[in-house]
Amino acid sequence: MEKKRLLYALAGLGGVAAWLLFILACTGWPAWSPDGGKLLFPYADPATSTSGVALYDRSSGAVTSVFNFEGNDSNNAIPYTQFTRDGKQAVVALEWDRDRPPEVFLIPIGGQGPVRHFALPESKEISLAPFPEVAGELFMGFEYIARLNLKTGAVETRKLATGKGIHLVPNGDRILYLNYGLERQGQEGEVMQVGELDRTTLEMKPLFEFSEDEEKKRDISDLDAYAFVPEPGGARVITAALAGGKAAVLVFGASGLESIVHPEMPAGCRLTSLAWSVDRKFLYADALCPSAEKSHRQIEFAEIPLQGGPVRMTPVAQLIASGSENE
Repeated sequence: MEKKRLLYALAGLGGVAAWLLFILACTGWPAWSPDGGKLLFPYADPATSTSGVALYDRSSGAVTSVFNFEGNDSNNAIPYTQFTRDGKQAVVALEWDRDRPPEVFLIPIGGQGPVRHFALPESKEISLAPFPEVAGELFMGFEYIARLNLKTGAVETRKLATGKGIHLVPNGDRILYLNYGLERQGQEGEVMQVGELDRTTLEMKPLFEFSEDEEKKRDISDLDAYAFVPEPGGARVITAALAGGKAAVLVFGASGLESIVHPEMPAGCRLTSLAWSVDRKFLYADALCPSAEKSHRQIEFAEIPLQGGPVRMTPVAQLIASGSENE
């Protein structure tokens, strides 16, 4: 996705966005520590034009800032964050809405040790967390693939041969990718390709492709290309979308789109932050649903049977929206 359009949309929400991100973190957004005892989340304070990342400790209930910076009207950034796989450091990525290269900071939890800084080449595309980390190396995707060595500080990149950009998806020690904005002969719309990234050579091994033309044929819209979630120990990936104007989960396999799951849930709900259950019979998601008050949105936790059936909905909080209902 073109980064300026996305960053402006997020920044316009101000403090509401920061609170919403915190809620999503509490219901499955991937910023928990490996042991589940701590939580990293981004925040924004419009009054002081400061943004940053804070750490919540479940045992003590304390919240501390681990990273903060001051923005301005001409150059804003949204911080993305996650723990390293050993839980000892916080990864903070800054992606600016102006012609300024992305930056990554590696921050020791508890302040013990130096902060490491990585500068990446400029990019018009955006890379969203969680970023794959394997064997001490962090991988990010823009209109190039970047590999950051978290021990030596070395940065290697490989420019894409085709497409507008690439999104990388962690899957244990494997890395899946979604190469979007491809053009194919005989296709009017753009095509996205899903495959596996070779961590050593940074070469891409395609698995399947899915086109905008096929989306139209199946009445699919608002496909969330940044929310592809691989099946643990399996070969399928899922993402959220609208099918026939209603919330749906798309299930992809080696041959492409295998099925469309239509959750039995209230009309007007939208799904995000998908996750698999341990037995792979259920899917979990955050649902943003209409409320009795037109200016409100209900945030709920949804448990979705993969084979169909009623969805168990658990209310989490209410979000006060502003502007039109499409915002």
